[in-house]
Amino acid sequence: SDEPWTTEHENRLREHVSRLKAERSNIQGTYVTLESTQVENVPIRPSCSQEARKVDLEMAVLMQELMSLREDKTELMSKLFVLEKEKSTIELKLKYVEGQ
Repeated sequence: SDEPWTTEHENRLREHVSRLKAERSNIQGTYVTLESTQVENVPIRPSCSQEARKVDLEMAVLMQELMSLREDKTELMSKLFVLEKEKSTIELKLKYVEGQ
């Protein structure tokens, strides 16, 4: 914009900065610093920590795959139910037609 910087612009900017500071203060008041559940006196070798992270990551991937498979199973069971209902309906219609 080509218009010159005015006192009104500065005041609006100051108000905006004040609002942002207040929002930041509110947000900072909503989080809690969590304490570690591990005993701090026990030294952990980096290789063990890295191995633990690797195992945790592998476990997370396996859990995601398990949940995906469960969803797939549920979907297939639902489709099977619908197909069995359709099969029963067709069999009843066939018996009715054969009976005539």
